[in-house]
Amino acid sequence: MSPDAPCIPLAGLLALVALVLATPAQADLRLCNTTDSRVGVSIGYRDAGGWVTEGWWNLAARGCETLVRGDLASRFFYLHAVDYDRGGDWTGRSLMCTRDREFTIRGV
Repeated sequence: MSPDAPCIPLAGLLALVALVLATPAQADLRLCNTTDSRVGVSIGYRDAGGWVTEGWWNLAARGCETLVRGDLASRFFYLHAVDYDRGGDWTGRSLMCTRDREFTIRGV
């Protein structure tokens, strides 16, 4: 340990750990586009009312965007993305409904 490193007494460290553990977790869903193209993203997830799909977020090339702020309603989020500049999309095995313009769809 360097001589300039701060020292925290054990009791202070335990109080800090207890404070962190007692604080409710908060997390944002942030997505980064690592391509050279503009990308549109939609998401699907389950909340207290059932299935929800939402879109579109437009991510600039090499840019990031926060899609959901604060506590996340679901443990899992499904993503669907389309490449506006080069065409194509990123999909998976699960299907979700989308629309051509901004949307929120509740239900399956």
